[in-house]
Amino acid sequence: PAYEMHDSIQYVDFSTREMRQSLTPAKVLKVLADGNQRFRNQHPLPRDIVRQISATAAGHYPMAVLLSCMDARTPTELIFDQGLGDIMNICLAGNVMVGPRVLASVEYGCVNAGAKLVMIMAHTGSTVLRSIVDHACGIHEGRTGEHFQFLVDSVNKSISLQERQDYLRYSQEERASFCDEVARRHVINSIESIRAGSHTMAELIDRGEVGMIASMYNTLTGNIEFMNDSAVGFDPTEASTTEDSSTRDAISLKV
Repeated sequence: PAYEMHDSIQYVDFSTREMRQSLTPAKVLKVLADGNQRFRNQHPLPRDIVRQISATAAGHYPMAVLLSCMDARTPTELIFDQGLGDIMNICLAGNVMVGPRVLASVEYGCVNAGAKLVMIMAHTGSTVLRSIVDHACGIHEGRTGEHFQFLVDSVNKSISLQERQDYLRYSQEERASFCDEVARRHVINSIESIRAGSHTMAELIDRGEVGMIASMYNTLTGNIEFMNDSAVGFDPTEASTTEDSSTRDAISLKV
């Protein structure tokens, strides 16, 4: 008491400018993969949400931009066990990654907000994509909005003419499995669509400043499959072989 010394807790967050600057695309992928493992094991990190609200009120420093379907079963901060401000989310119907607004959002996340990794995530059992594939293959059941055809046109290139014909003979189980396969193809194709549509992103990727990768979330198991073959701008295998002390400490101390 004579020296007016008080106990205090010091927090280490990924969402600070200093911590984010030390991260690479591979390290961000490692953080997200570890978070998903904690989610599946039901051992999330304890967090002081009130403190996080206060800490991010004036601004945030996301480490990743995550483009995902608008499905309510895929809340990214939860399934990756991340805190407020760690992920910049872009949610779209059926993961349709085209158009200037989508590209502008991705560019802002990387150029202005400083994210190091762009992940495009599909998920199994997507009711949105099932409806899109049904319409693409000639099954027009149920009501749709006036702009629904835009979604169908965007996914068309992920389905061959032969597959459209075969789809009509598939069982319900086979159609569900095929839609999951189309979802995988679509998010992989979206990586090239973003690179081709944005010179800004292409330059960042070519310089290794930002990485991109596709992933697939299993709504039955909670597991996220990272499609390493789709990665551009970085080597995703480094995520499992390298982990510096600052990243490791942040994982253990972040609350």
